[in-house]
Amino acid sequence: MPKIVYPICCGIDVHKKFIVATISSTNDKCVTSYITKQFSTFNSGIQACLAFLLEHNCKEVCMESTSIYWMPIWRLLETDFHLILANPQFFKQLHGRKRDVKDAEWIATVLLKELVKESFVPDGTIQSLRRYGRRIQEISKDIVRCEQRIDMILQRCNIRLSNYVSNIKNKSYRKVIDALIVGVRSSDELVKLIHKRTLNKHGKQTVQEALEGNVQHSDIDMLEQYTQIHDLLKTQKEKCVSSMIQMCEQHYQQAFETLQGIPGIKQQSAAVIISEIGDNMQLFATAAALVSWAGLRPRNDESAGKIKSRKITHGNKYLRKALMECAWGAARTKDSVFYNRFLHLASKKKHHNVIVVAGGYGVGSAETFERLKVLADMLGGEVGATRAAVDAGYSTHDRMIGQTGLTVTPKLYIAFGISGQVQHTVGMDRSSVIVAVNKDTNAPIHKIADYSIIGETKDIVEKMIVTLKKEKL
Repeated sequence: MPKIVYPICCGIDVHKKFIVATISSTNDKCVTSYITKQFSTFNSGIQACLAFLLEHNCKEVCMESTSIYWMPIWRLLETDFHLILANPQFFKQLHGRKRDVKDAEWIATVLLKELVKESFVPDGTIQSLRRYGRRIQEISKDIVRCEQRIDMILQRCNIRLSNYVSNIKNKSYRKVIDALIVGVRSSDELVKLIHKRTLNKHGKQTVQEALEGNVQHSDIDMLEQYTQIHDLLKTQKEKCVSSMIQMCEQHYQQAFETLQGIPGIKQQSAAVIISEIGDNMQLFATAAALVSWAGLRPRNDESAGKIKSRKITHGNKYLRKALMECAWGAARTKDSVFYNRFLHLASKKKHHNVIVVAGGYGVGSAETFERLKVLADMLGGEVGATRAAVDAGYSTHDRMIGQTGLTVTPKLYIAFGISGQVQHTVGMDRSSVIVAVNKDTNAPIHKIADYSIIGETKDIVEKMIVTLKKEKL
């Protein structure tokens, strides 16, 4: 039989309109009696509940985290009692036996024997930070929704500018919208607002035709309203971010600065992380416990020796989103431990969204191999090498692709000076598109390549770099 830890304690079943409080009292003979009362959720009702608890000398109180209804009760009781918040799933009753009074009694019963798992409830400052952080996420979603609405209006007017700009947050895109609102309709005038790079890429005539639409007065009214909402949301977001940063610098300066020293974490992300977990890591038993609480580790779902699921737990969705964004930022921070780790894992787990520029012994020199790195950076990809190139000192062993190295499946694999021996091709032959660059027309690599370029590696690399530089101008 579990040991009785709290002889006098209370369980509170929380609802929107009322709460049910049950005080359990255990005497020296281990006989437990229950006293139950119902209170409204108005301040007067919660104050009456407080008086009820003090009257029975009860200092230990447990309640379930029902939506946000528990928050005002927690605020009014936390100064006078030791409060425990628990997930409602730990208090599930059998079907057919669930009643409000029974629920409150059951909460009190599991508390008196300390069988309840306590949830993490931060202090007031952290809760204020949370409100700002979660509001920022709400605003970000509203901004995206607003931008999509604006583009829908332009599409309805047959203005197809979004087909040719990088995204609908583009400055040229906004200039065109502002011009339409003030009455500009001529495509000759509107095309002057488009950035020269866009015109050079797609052709001035094509972009101008995309700006020839059929705009009505109601469309202009809708555009004006949505742009006003968009600007207001951006202002609100900036204000929330500024308030969060100010609070972190005032109350959690050391933790705030420490977090920003980690690759991928900047001011806003650091503030969001602090708002969700605080700066006291003693609240979490281990680092693994924190990871689990964030919902970033596989669940334990095993029965009869069989694993039913390894999906991640629900966890804290706000913290999980922030950490995932930081992880992507860290994976793109060159020369960081996270960058190297991501490159290694991505190749092992068949990452499909990477461009790989690989060089073999045929590149001729370490200097030419360095130019491959420049080309890979310009393409937003990674550099790989064959064993022969590694043995020649052109590259490091961690970038070797093949039978004794990494296996990659990128969308685009460009092979410079690689003969195409089977020891290498087993590590890259499942790439979506393979481009072989080799001066030897009989090289085996041409048999598996989708496209072949015959010529000197050094010359072709330089031509590619020059062409990409012109495209970016």
